Amino acid sequence: MIATCLTLLEVETGKQKWIDKAKGQAEKLKELVSSLVSLSRMDEEESPLQMRPFAISEAAGETADSFRDYAEAACHPLELYI
Repeated sequence: MIATCLTLLEVETGKQKWIDKAKGQAEKLKELVSSLVSLSRMDEEESPLQMRPFAISEAAGETADSFRDYAEAACHPLELYI
């Protein structure tokens, strides 16, 4: 629902960086909810967890990038060393 509203807003106002970021965050939220539902089902069914690789540096970079515009607007350079 959020992604659809953002798409409609983008159609009306034109492409904007903050809308793209909001869409990305909405997608991450959707994935998080899906993961929580899966975990809940696993808990009920007692099925084993499946381990998979996780790129922590990529996640840290994406998180930092979501704050970059705010930091620059406040005249605070955002530097990330991974």
